[in-house]
Amino acid sequence: MQALTFGYLSVADLSPVEVIRAAARAGFASAGIRISGRKPGDGFLPDVIGDARAIKEIRSCLDDSGVRLASISTYHLYPNIALDDLLPVIETTAALGADYIVAASYEPDHSRMADLMGKYSRRAAEAGLKIAFETVSYSAVSTLESAVMLTDMVNEPNFGLLLDPLHIARGGSAFANIAQIDPKKIFFAQLCDASAAKPEGIDLATEAKSMRLYPGEGALPLREFLSLLPAGLEIEAELPIRADRHLSGGERAKIAHQKSAAYLSQGANKNMVAR
Repeated sequence: MQALTFGYLSVADLSPVEVIRAAARAGFASAGIRISGRKPGDGFLPDVIGDARAIKEIRSCLDDSGVRLASISTYHLYPNIALDDLLPVIETTAALGADYIVAASYEPDHSRMADLMGKYSRRAAEAGLKIAFETVSYSAVSTLESAVMLTDMVNEPNFGLLLDPLHIARGGSAFANIAQIDPKKIFFAQLCDASAAKPEGIDLATEAKSMRLYPGEGALPLREFLSLLPAGLEIEAELPIRADRHLSGGERAKIAHQKSAAYLSQGANKNMVAR
């Protein structure tokens, strides 16, 4: 079975260093962290962008733990975001040694967003980075089809997709459509489960951020989802579980690894197909 990445949202209450330590102790090979709020100046702490001391601390933690830094999450792309806001993100991500910057769009003008994403991608490429764009069911790019359209509009080799089964399902897209995507445009995927329909009285954002289920414990067609991904694709466990929020970060990470690894191991012996 391939190595797993630990998604920061599983333990969103922890600092980046704590996420990395929890990932290492749980047996994850890599981790994704959040280094800022969702908007510039929104008061999120710790804000790592441009903070040399915080960057050094995170790098030291990565070196000590042996965990690879897979991705960073940072500003969402709102209408008032500009390239100048994103350049320090590129600089900080490169200093941290991550592979991907995760992006999501809340800009309804797709032409403007594609133009910004093109510039963002080209500047990221200069730093050896990729932009992993995620379709988010409550964002301006809420379906798999609209995300693919945006990648076509941007048309940069380092701009691709992050596939999340919950957001694909809640956005109303068919998992079978993944087979139509150029495998080179799929950068990594997340693993979680959920109920067949959104819980009554719960908005999409709340469900996504705090009410996911462990793989195999919900109703999403995860076997189909996994079978359609390119062979060897990086898989990130994104498992914010409401029932386990009373547990320590380390305990949550350990359970996330155990349950994700067990599910993927079972699938390896069934009908998972390599693209």
